[in-house]
Amino acid sequence: MKASVVIGTQWGDEGKGKVVDFLAKDFDLVARYQGGDNAGHTVVVKDKEFRFHLVPSGVVRGKKVVLGNGMVINPSVLLEEIRRLEENGIEPNIVISKRAQVIFPFHRVLDGVKEGKKKKKIGTTKKGIGPAYADKAARLGVRIGDLLNKETLTLAIQALADEKNRELEFYGEPPIDVEKLVEE
Repeated sequence: MKASVVIGTQWGDEGKGKVVDFLAKDFDLVARYQGGDNAGHTVVVKDKEFRFHLVPSGVVRGKKVVLGNGMVINPSVLLEEIRRLEENGIEPNIVISKRAQVIFPFHRVLDGVKEGKKKKKIGTTKKGIGPAYADKAARLGVRIGDLLNKETLTLAIQALADEKNRELEFYGEPPIDVEKLVEE
């Protein structure tokens, strides 16, 4: 069995996606183990340009791709990437860890308002990455696997809302509508 690892040591724009795309032809599986949709890579295959934020670029080479448990995933971004692949005739073979964390709209809101209040900015992309990872570390986060059962999901979002609504109120933002979020 052959395995290779591509690790970036800069600020994320050193071309990892292009390297993975180049190497993918020699592998059966391409996995991403961490990060969220603040990342981005563009690959060109047969004169078609593909832009990704979550899905590993090996998907355009027909490879099985894995989104690992260290990731924070915005479901709407993931669904949009899958839709664009399908529009281009690619049926993605994607495996998603049930332990990957979900990024919700309120994570994005909190990312933006917290950055706006800081005297020393950290340069967030306001995609909700930091707040979602903070929830994971605090063991409050909702996992992808929670999306598979409405009752489990409702309980998980309610527990998270009980904590986050205080924060949202502090920043003058509306509270989380648990029922609406569960349905979404």
